[in-house]
Amino acid sequence: MADKLFYLTVQDVLWINRQIIRRDTTFQFAKLEEATYYQYAYGDSHELLAQAARFIKGFMKMAPLGEGNEATAFVATMAFLSINGHTTTLRGEEAADWFRNLQDPRPALESVARSNSHGEHHEVKPNVREHISNVLVRYAPAIGKLSAVTA
Repeated sequence: MADKLFYLTVQDVLWINRQIIRRDTTFQFAKLEEATYYQYAYGDSHELLAQAARFIKGFMKMAPLGEGNEATAFVATMAFLSINGHTTTLRGEEAADWFRNLQDPRPALESVARSNSHGEHHEVKPNVREHISNVLVRYAPAIGKLSAVTA
């Protein structure tokens, strides 16, 4: 349980999508806002993995973007974990397969998420764009697979 969680904004999610698909796309603002807010929990917001799982399910259900929803949801979730001091054991394209095969995100996240901070959660506001950029580099093979258009 974290003392304080950090969150992605609607603008962060749009920026993620733009980095992935390399162009502007249409989106439904109300759905995008709702999808982004799935990061939050009702009442106290301190359960990172539960909230990340809720974010995955909610974002995929809303599918607010004209294209790139799956890859954007993946990157946004990994960035949400990262800005809150966590990473995963996922590697390369296996991360795409892991994401696509999710049945219940919470136990799936619990099996791969690891704390970077050795139990410490810093109160300093993270550089969100830097975390997103690191996720984009680290998971590039998975993002490519998730953003590939299938006929």
